[in-house]
Amino acid sequence: MLDDLIKTIGPVRNALNQDQTPNKSGGETNNTFQIETERDETLHNATKDQVIAGQNSTSSDNSFMTLSKGEDFIQVAHSDKGFVVQYKKDGKQFEAKEVLSKEKTGKLCVSFYNEENLKGVANWSDF
Repeated sequence: MLDDLIKTIGPVRNALNQDQTPNKSGGETNNTFQIETERDETLHNATKDQVIAGQNSTSSDNSFMTLSKGEDFIQVAHSDKGFVVQYKKDGKQFEAKEVLSKEKTGKLCVSFYNEENLKGVANWSDF
């Protein structure tokens, strides 16, 4: 079922290596949160309230949101049955084993923003 939903929402949007600004030492860094949506809207230095608003605005008209920090991200994709959620942390990528409710998806986005462990909030499989 998740495979079918993923096919309908298109490929996972790669939020990595985009809009990274050089730090003072000349290397690339992105130590702030960034939100991207299907509408090609990008918000740098996102606040917790903006993360909540972004997730709440995910709908059939704006089918996904990616919240990233450096190379880590969480992506939520809207479907008629709920939300498909994927995240990447420390080079490992996971996908929720089931379609999630809006409430659980919101909790995951806030937990990611707070840099909390997402493992206990949903059941995950390697992606």
